[in-house]
Amino acid sequence: MTAGVLAGLTPPLDGKPLRWSVGTRPIPVNQWLNVDSTRHDTMRAKDAVLDRDTAGSVITTPAGVQASDALLAAICDHLSAWHSVEFAVTNGEVVDLESGRRTLVDRTKPLETVARMLPQDFCVLTPSADTWRMTAATVCFTSRWNLESKIGLTIGEIHGPVPGYEQRVAHAVDHVIGRMDDGSVLKRSNWTLLDTPELHLREPARSTAPTTNIEKLQWLRVEHQALRRFTNPDALIFTIDTRVRHIGDVPSVDRQRLREAVRTAPADIAAYKAWPVGT
Repeated sequence: MTAGVLAGLTPPLDGKPLRWSVGTRPIPVNQWLNVDSTRHDTMRAKDAVLDRDTAGSVITTPAGVQASDALLAAICDHLSAWHSVEFAVTNGEVVDLESGRRTLVDRTKPLETVARMLPQDFCVLTPSADTWRMTAATVCFTSRWNLESKIGLTIGEIHGPVPGYEQRVAHAVDHVIGRMDDGSVLKRSNWTLLDTPELHLREPARSTAPTTNIEKLQWLRVEHQALRRFTNPDALIFTIDTRVRHIGDVPSVDRQRLREAVRTAPADIAAYKAWPVGT
């Protein structure tokens, strides 16, 4: 389990103190979407969220329509080119050859189609003045936030609740995005420890009085994130591949580092993540 879940993690697994970091690295375009065998369980979890609340999990504003159409087309092309063993793409349907799942390619609902096809979440950002704004998205596996509150916001506004984002990270994010050209893909990962294995955590408010018992944090949640640039139309596609594993499945040395990072995290980061403070 652990190789796929822990691969690409930034601190604490690099042995350095916990800190915010952009931590992106370029990857070949064929690695944009991970379609390993864990996707089947994840798709069942996505179906449950979509069946319960499609309107809250798939949102497209007028400014995001064209880029959403381009995303669906790009995914179909990508699966045909790089994942023909796992998927068959026809004129009007995408078939998962392992599970038998059949997804109708509905060009009138591109993001819902994408959501029913692949385990990742997708956010579409389009240019707005001198920044980027999230104008469409399908996100089923939120981590204690909700999509309705983020749609239409700029990158900076989306990350407003993140302590120190503007001072420590924002400039680096702008620099990285400014250097991306058509088709380029960047990858990064982040992690947290939680007291639940649930993928869909909608509660918008983080606790102002985090749990004082680190032993309750039994679940490692890792988000493998990718950023891909489109130029026709001009857009950024932010992809989130969420994995959750029990802390007991993590090698002991890494488990110790994870818990030490929680124990020694700066107070503002600990409060943001609802971790124990000063334990």
